[in-house]
Amino acid sequence: MISIFLYGSGLVALYLADLLITSTFRGETISAWAEIRALIGLSGILCLVGLDLVIMRSPQSSARLLRLLAVQVPLLALPVALVVHGLGYLESFLQAYFLAVASAGTIALYQYFRSHHQRSLAQLTQQGWRVVILGIIVGLVFVPEAIGIGTAVVAVMLAGVALAISFAFVKRPSRFCVQKPEPVSALYRIGARFMVTSSLLALAVYAEQLLVIQVGTTEDSARYFTHATFFLFPINVLNGYAGFLLGPWVRDNHDRFIAVLHRWWPMVIFGLVGVVLVLNGIGHAGWRIMSPSVGAPSLGLSLIFAACGVMISLYQIPSAYNGVFAQPKHHDALIVAQLVSLACAFGVFLLLNTVLATPVVISVAMASLVNWTLRSGSGMAIVALIARNRIA
Repeated sequence: MISIFLYGSGLVALYLADLLITSTFRGETISAWAEIRALIGLSGILCLVGLDLVIMRSPQSSARLLRLLAVQVPLLALPVALVVHGLGYLESFLQAYFLAVASAGTIALYQYFRSHHQRSLAQLTQQGWRVVILGIIVGLVFVPEAIGIGTAVVAVMLAGVALAISFAFVKRPSRFCVQKPEPVSALYRIGARFMVTSSLLALAVYAEQLLVIQVGTTEDSARYFTHATFFLFPINVLNGYAGFLLGPWVRDNHDRFIAVLHRWWPMVIFGLVGVVLVLNGIGHAGWRIMSPSVGAPSLGLSLIFAACGVMISLYQIPSAYNGVFAQPKHHDALIVAQLVSLACAFGVFLLLNTVLATPVVISVAMASLVNWTLRSGSGMAIVALIARNRIA
């Protein structure tokens, strides 16, 4: 129950922060907030080389992995920050560097606590900084020039990582060394594949906002982020906690999971569509109440985000299953499929935006829908392949 409360507090805080920024601040601030929100999810993953997911997969190697990451993350954050700042994102190189370190540390420690079933600590690590940031944003409503959004986020996340590290030392799990730790070479072999799949997932989630920032105007960026806040974020809240619980449960209940999935598959799809449509209607009602600074909502964009919400929800199933049971050959197949998905999505974007002169926000949203549809389909194909082999 505590983990559910912490999860809900963090997600509600982040959502309230989004609502405050989209409803109170100007387009430039909305765009800056959207930028750092996207980079939090993308920059940290590149520093981890997939070892965060190996922690989830192999808890007996968690101590060794954390020691490796303590050296690896600060080193890899240097080239990541150079690329991020070189592309014109964030105010300075140092801000980009410390954001990458903080993001990677948060992800790694979250997976460490989660792998050992320390759910409250996992959620405190992932959600705590969001609650603090909400308080800072409330303060910025009254004192707009007190501190930059980016600087505040980086400082709070770094403090959260330091606190989580202290918990990791003090509260070592009882199952710390149930099995013999795996060799470092084996950890990196599977971790490298996890890094590619995680990076492709991060691109699917965050690159669309960064693409709007690069190709469109500040107004386009603010409009896209505001629509995502009202019409996509709520279903992602549910997906996040479902994924949090699903991974460890699937790991320990393989045959039961496959049996439930096979029997209730049509109801799963029907239920997801219903939930997404209800949340879409709530999003429109919330828009009327909050009156965001970007103007009236786009019905077309909201419906595209609703379809994306269904596909993203479906993707939680193969994501949890393949993350635990997929072998290197399966990850290789997933990588190829996801690269094809991204290529198809980018082709759709170019066709709509360049050839058909479709507005940037619609073009990017449609490309995102294509990507998530193909990702979910290929992921479920791998689930079916692995399940047949394991049950047989």
